[in-house]
Amino acid sequence: MFCVLLVLVQLVLVVVWIALDTPRVDDVYSVERHVQVCSLNARHVALASVYNVILGIVATLYSFLTRNVDENFAESKWISYAMYSVCVSWIIDGVVLVFRTQEEQGSKSRLEHDPEKNWALSCMANSGVATLIVTFLFAHRVYKIFEVLYIHTWAC
Repeated sequence: MFCVLLVLVQLVLVVVWIALDTPRVDDVYSVERHVQVCSLNARHVALASVYNVILGIVATLYSFLTRNVDENFAESKWISYAMYSVCVSWIIDGVVLVFRTQEEQGSKSRLEHDPEKNWALSCMANSGVATLIVTFLFAHRVYKIFEVLYIHTWAC
């Protein structure tokens, strides 16, 4: 029930955001082609991500506080690894985003604007974070299953 509440809070925030700042199409004419991109206010996009950052910070703090629990409850250790890696990944992604934004703002004309680079960087960052989470949360479980099924049966 708590998870449903968290998702509903984010859903309400996104609906209000879209109602206040409706996305529109921007035409970008570069040297060889014409590209239409979704034009959004960067501040609003950043504000929409604040909720996810707050959830990430809360999960990181909670995992840090539960780091010394018994081995019977070792799941918190893997959640800690996942959250620490997500925080480091967010910092790296933020630095790349800042440099990419400054590069675009520093260009003299929109002829140098390349929206595919932004999409590719965004997709790679999101895929990297998702891969880290899946790896840290499920890789040790898969190893335990492999260990029980194959290593112990081979030893017998």
